[in-house]
Amino acid sequence: MQRSESRLRVPVVLIAALIAAAVLRVAAPAEAGGFEYPVQGVHALGRGGAFTVKADDPSAIYWNPSRLALLRGTRAIYNHNITRLNMRFERQPLLCDCELFEFPAVNEQQGFFPMGISAAVSTDFGLEDWGFGLGLVGPTAIGSLRYPSGTTAPTRYSFIEAEMMVIFATISAAWKYEELFGFGASLQFGFMPRLDYSMVVVGPGERSTAVATLSDLRADARASDPFRMTAIFSGWVRPLPYMELALSSRAVPINFNASGDIRMSAEPDSVFYGSDPFKVPASVKFTYPVNVQAGVRYFHERASGEELFDIELNFVWEQWSQLDAFTLDFGVDEIDVFGSRIALQRIDIVRNFKDTYSVRLGGQWNVLPRLLTLRLGGLWESAGLPHGYSSVDFPSFERFAISGGISVAWRGVELSLAYSRVFQLPRAVGTSEARLTQQRMTFEGEMVDGCPVNAGVYHSSYDVFAFGLGVHFNSLFSD
Repeated sequence: MQRSESRLRVPVVLIAALIAAAVLRVAAPAEAGGFEYPVQGVHALGRGGAFTVKADDPSAIYWNPSRLALLRGTRAIYNHNITRLNMRFERQPLLCDCELFEFPAVNEQQGFFPMGISAAVSTDFGLEDWGFGLGLVGPTAIGSLRYPSGTTAPTRYSFIEAEMMVIFATISAAWKYEELFGFGASLQFGFMPRLDYSMVVVGPGERSTAVATLSDLRADARASDPFRMTAIFSGWVRPLPYMELALSSRAVPINFNASGDIRMSAEPDSVFYGSDPFKVPASVKFTYPVNVQAGVRYFHERASGEELFDIELNFVWEQWSQLDAFTLDFGVDEIDVFGSRIALQRIDIVRNFKDTYSVRLGGQWNVLPRLLTLRLGGLWESAGLPHGYSSVDFPSFERFAISGGISVAWRGVELSLAYSRVFQLPRAVGTSEARLTQQRMTFEGEMVDGCPVNAGVYHSSYDVFAFGLGVHFNSLFSD
């Protein structure tokens, strides 16, 4: 009887790790960095993300709010990114418990994620040196991922699928002195109405292996965070008639506190199949770091004073090293499941993220003034995920990208298209390097590290398509 009760204890540490992974997956504001692909907005995407200084549309509310003071009249823009993560994982054959396991290669199965949406409005209210903005911004992250979950799937114990929704409502104001310099700020109010994350975990059983066991449990996380706030501060200066400098920073970190629950249910082949599912309430707290974007822009004007072309160079730093661990607190001190009582305590989960750095170069050529514009750019960005923590759900590897775009305008209405191919360097993680492991429970209820689950070769890239609609109402309704 004692043996039977021990076999039904819940892997609490694994439950906590699952909540942390789930919330981490969607903590992604509009700037690029640890978990996002680099660029939001059709104009910025076409320039390879070199947009900190240019920021010449209402998306300046999150790129560089100080540039709003240069936007005359009332404008609106709608941006829509459609993104595909091309991920292939070839898990390394694994000798686990004196048995050799080989795994099939797997690919991300969701396909294109169509919901990378942002929209913004700007106006000067008739004030010569002021500009104001308002908008909704989605993260530059893929909100839906899915991998095989079969009994031999190599990602079975690390990640199955996720669905998430994050929205940032933004309000901005800016002031300038003539055409020489200016300052601006944005307040962002974050909402995370939906976060779903699923994986298979190893419950207590007679034997755990690198593939499906008779004690497998499916864990489905459901969490949300109704309100977070951050701020962006920025400025620009024109030291020469043909040159501008700008600085923009999310100077206020985002303190997330997402709450929800984990629903545990038995897999069809599990010895627990037929038992009632149970839920564990929990929350996770962590700090989303500050960032700094700096840029220099050279522009050349026609004799008429209209800009002919520009070239911009940006440097972006994000302090992801602030995110070294996650603090998990449970909503109850203990739970009774399957006839056993389990104590729940605060848990710190170490991840050891690294600061990310990005260099971006891009520009545009106004082929026909106010009618046709071409854009081109590229970037390089360092990895935010340490080598030993590589995984298919957080593929923040070293990357570079090439981008291009086009805009056609008429009487204040502009249609824009852009495309970016983001190449990520392959990663090969050896068994001795892997830091993500299967969590296994002994008959005494203790948690021990099992087989590594993230050793293998990762091949990944992104395809990002964007289209946008911009309206300058003063031009649209002018005679």
